[in-house]
Amino acid sequence: MVAVGLHDRIGVDIEEWNERTDCGCFAEVECCFWNGLPEDRKDAFFYRLWTRKESFVKAVGIGIGLDVSRVVSSSVGAARFLSVPEGFGPAGNWALVDLDFGSGISAALTVPAKCHDRIERRRLELK
Repeated sequence: MVAVGLHDRIGVDIEEWNERTDCGCFAEVECCFWNGLPEDRKDAFFYRLWTRKESFVKAVGIGIGLDVSRVVSSSVGAARFLSVPEGFGPAGNWALVDLDFGSGISAALTVPAKCHDRIERRRLELK
């Protein structure tokens, strides 16, 4: 995957699912939702939230050093940030896009909300 931004911050993360699922990186509300899920849905939820958090910390240039449990996104419905750590503006200043790469892979893109309408997606085929 390639993500390019000319003048704005951009963060992207892609993860292949494995056996690692620890809700220690979740906010309390996210952990409560995760605990209530059937076992067969926990991996998908974990990696969806993990890639969202990782894409945010990459967009703001901090990386994993930021406590990702303070980056809270929606558990149901459209992808959006509910809260972000102080110093990064209101959660509504950031756009969040879940990217579909098929079963067993999760990915997310974070950009400033003002850029959301300018996102172009292209699929390149290798020959």
